[in-house]
Amino acid sequence: MEKISKIFKRTTMQICILTLLACLTGCKKQKPVKKNPSFDDLKENVAVASTENQSDATTAYLEKMVAKYPDHPDIPDYKIKLADQYLKEGKFDSAYEFYQHFSRLYPAHEKVEYAKYQAIVSKYYQTLKISRECDSSDTQETLRLCQTYLADSSCRVHRDKVAELQATCEERLLDKEIHVYNSYLRRGKYQSASNRLAYLKETFLPKDDSLKPRILYLECKLAQKQNDGDLATKNLETLIADFPESQFTRMAEGLMSRGTIFA
Repeated sequence: MEKISKIFKRTTMQICILTLLACLTGCKKQKPVKKNPSFDDLKENVAVASTENQSDATTAYLEKMVAKYPDHPDIPDYKIKLADQYLKEGKFDSAYEFYQHFSRLYPAHEKVEYAKYQAIVSKYYQTLKISRECDSSDTQETLRLCQTYLADSSCRVHRDKVAELQATCEERLLDKEIHVYNSYLRRGKYQSASNRLAYLKETFLPKDDSLKPRILYLECKLAQKQNDGDLATKNLETLIADFPESQFTRMAEGLMSRGTIFA
């Protein structure tokens, strides 16, 4: 019994010693938090946090760098890193603002084209949010950014991707306008529908001639609603003559023969 007691005491002592050593070792590894970290301190913190995939910590250190050392010669690179971090975290508004800020503040920087492209991407992601009011302002702004980028001959790296985004935005805006047009037809607001159709022809048709059969079909719908058989027949004849294989020609034929309205 006495022997067991001695063994127990010795084992307990060893555990206490090991625990103490572990605590001391752990304390040595932990760096004291500086109240006034230098730029290099924060730079190291960003590197460590990024390596360890600590997203929140990385963002916090970058924000502190940008706020505390705005005039440091290396700060542009860290502003881009912060914008990238915001984009990665889904903070699209903040990412967009930082990319735009970078482009305005450092127009000669080697990453300025990258910042312009990423600003477009950030704004485009904002178009994906659900809006009960069907607000298209973000889509329109994305389209404007795409047009500005493509008009700048010095922007070459991301032209294909930007052109795709531009086409997507234009298609979305077109679909929205047609949706509004059909809504006016359903509610019997024919003058408003006519105005919307005029806007479609003025805004979208000059840039995309392939929309002509679709526009003619929409005119057929309005003409039929207004009991203007002559105009409806004229548009149908134009569709048959100029666009015999178009789906909108077939839809217009069905519209005229059955007196139905297709969305």
